[in-house]
Amino acid sequence: MQHLMTRLAGMRTKLASEKILLFLDGDGTLVPFSGAVHRLLAKLTRLHGVDLAFVSGRSLADLESEVNLKRVFYAGHHGLEVRGPNGDRLSSPGNVLRRGTAFLAPQACGKGAAVCRILTAVKRFRGPNVQCFYLGEDPTAEEAFCELGSNAVTVKVSQTGSEKTAARYFLRNVHDVFAFLQKLYQCRVEKDDAL
Repeated sequence: MQHLMTRLAGMRTKLASEKILLFLDGDGTLVPFSGAVHRLLAKLTRLHGVDLAFVSGRSLADLESEVNLKRVFYAGHHGLEVRGPNGDRLSSPGNVLRRGTAFLAPQACGKGAAVCRILTAVKRFRGPNVQCFYLGEDPTAEEAFCELGSNAVTVKVSQTGSEKTAARYFLRNVHDVFAFLQKLYQCRVEKDDAL
């Protein structure tokens, strides 16, 4: 895996794509949210052609409370519950059974299935050419990395970047993630200023 920040110059086209869907796996990627991270995410939600989606093992209510942003997608319980920016559910809530610390969900759930539902909704609104980015750190992110495939920029948040993963890039920690988000914002603002 290559460190994403060393590859950004070659990704300028992807960063400035007309339509971007940025998936962020909340825990381990951005949590704990600092004020600076929250302000930057809020600015990203206001940019033309940028959609954000937060994916987590937490319940939808916990995720929405932690992130606390409007005009974004939320996928809780590893994709069992998915809500769009206007508050509409993209999947039925179903029943979540809790056994110890594990949640048992129907087969059509998971981060890969949630990514597909969200991407389908975004394409319906924005059109077919959407550049996806997915940043995740836990083993459940692997399903999303695989589902999005080679056209997406898939990023594992990992100290070494040496573990086996379907992600193509890595960032070391939340500080690297913040630096990437700043670069993405900068590219988008420069693109919009050029129009």
